[in-house]
Amino acid sequence: VTSVITGTQGSIGADVRQDVGQIRFEMEKDRQLVDSQIAKLTDRIEDYHRMSLDINQDKLSEATVLRGHMEAVMGDRDEQTAQTASVRRLLAEEQNQRKDEAQAILHRLECLENELPG
Repeated sequence: VTSVITGTQGSIGADVRQDVGQIRFEMEKDRQLVDSQIAKLTDRIEDYHRMSLDINQDKLSEATVLRGHMEAVMGDRDEQTAQTASVRRLLAEEQNQRKDEAQAILHRLECLENELPG
């Protein structure tokens, strides 16, 4: 009876070791699959990160160009404003000069009229 029990225990032990080995094999296979999926996901994350950096760089470059255009437009506007002010000043001076000339002509006419006999 003891030899039957010992044989049965040995057989059960061998079955358990075989089951444990099979479980380890399957777990190792699952671990490799998980590692592979993690590597793929990591690669995708890195790709998305690079694309995001590229997009951000493009937007920054575009913003820089737009800022340059805006500053140029503002400079043109300032120049136009200064030119407009200058033209207005010249126009006001011209109007004052014409007004002074008209007054001088009127004064001369009055003087000439006063000198006329009659």
